[in-house]
Amino acid sequence: MFINCTRDNFALAFHPGKKMSKKLRTVTVLLVLSMMLFQPVCYGGEKIRVIAAGFVYTITNLKRFFDPEPAVDYYAVPARDPGGSFGFKEADLVKMIRQYFPRTYEDLKTFDLLILTSPEFYLFTKSQDQWMHNAINEGMGGINDASVFSIISGIAESWAISQTQLAFPNDAPAVTARGAGEAPSDIFKVEINVDAATLILTGFKPFGVDDMVNYGASRMIIPREGVDVLAWQLGNFGQARIPYITVWEYGAGRTLTMGQGVGVGWLGYPTNPQQNQYSPDMLMNMIFWLTHRNLIEDIEVF
Repeated sequence: MFINCTRDNFALAFHPGKKMSKKLRTVTVLLVLSMMLFQPVCYGGEKIRVIAAGFVYTITNLKRFFDPEPAVDYYAVPARDPGGSFGFKEADLVKMIRQYFPRTYEDLKTFDLLILTSPEFYLFTKSQDQWMHNAINEGMGGINDASVFSIISGIAESWAISQTQLAFPNDAPAVTARGAGEAPSDIFKVEINVDAATLILTGFKPFGVDDMVNYGASRMIIPREGVDVLAWQLGNFGQARIPYITVWEYGAGRTLTMGQGVGVGWLGYPTNPQQNQYSPDMLMNMIFWLTHRNLIEDIEVF
């Protein structure tokens, strides 16, 4: 439950200048009491403005996370459609980026968080690339997934030579030099790093999220110096323990790189009991940290 914790939330029940039926007053008082009893989670009054650009499937899937989440205003920009499975040609994607991506740098800076979910990064202009880098450097948060987005060299290399990748904790040029992420297996496990300096995921470990077997492709991450590893991926690169989620601070901003697509696999929206039931809360905790907000204090209450 997200509440803008101001006195205005309680004014309706006890406003001296308004008349209210006995039934409505009773319902409203019960609502206020429930707010007090269950300790609403307060993360600031303003919504978090999130813009996601990339794979059409993923930006659509992320709506499942954000549509019911009152803390977030979500905007999406299609920037990849492998094989035209959603009916988009490259020219269509270029047009939609031109239409829906912020038109100016000042417009981009109105967003709190940028999610790059495996886009074909070469579709963005050099100016847009520079804007994204600069906005993060000046305080915007960022998520990029699947390490370098793809094992297809053209997609991975366009990201590795960009300005924006410099703002992320994954060493994209080093990954592309090793075959754009190699070819992982489809089944692996994720282990939360209890020694991580950034306490985004450690509070979820007692809830058994490490026990979930993960299905879906993942990519190699090579952390830059000074990066904090939040979780490892195990079993998809032989016996090696490879970073799965990494974070760091870049200028005034904070960024995160995932080895898998955001909103899928371990962090996919749960649709059955075998999946990670805490993935929406984990994603929101990442977003709270990336946008300089308070982390979840009580996971069960949240």
